[in-house]
Amino acid sequence: MASVTLTKHAEIRFRQRGIREEVLDCLEKFGEVRAESGGITKIFFSRRSAKRAIKDLKKSIRAIEHAGGITVMTDDCRVITGYRKK
Repeated sequence: MASVTLTKHAEIRFRQRGIREEVLDCLEKFGEVRAESGGITKIFFSRRSAKRAIKDLKKSIRAIEHAGGITVMTDDCRVITGYRKK
C-alpha cells in the first residue's frame, strides 16, 4: 500500500496471516471503503467488489494487449494526437 506505512503490529500479523503486499495494493485500488468509529477506515473486498475488480482488471489487460506500438502525444491537459508505430 503505497500511501500508508505498516505498523510493526500490522507487519507481524500480515506475515502470520500470509497477506502479501500485492493484496494491499489491490485493496487500495479496488476495495470498498467504510468509516469506522474512532476515526478508523476499513478497506475490504466483498464478493461483489472483488468480482468488479476482476472484471475491471481483465478489461485493462485486454486493452494493454492491444496497445503495443501505440503512442499518444499530450500537452499539460489535452491529448493532441495518437498513432500506431508500424
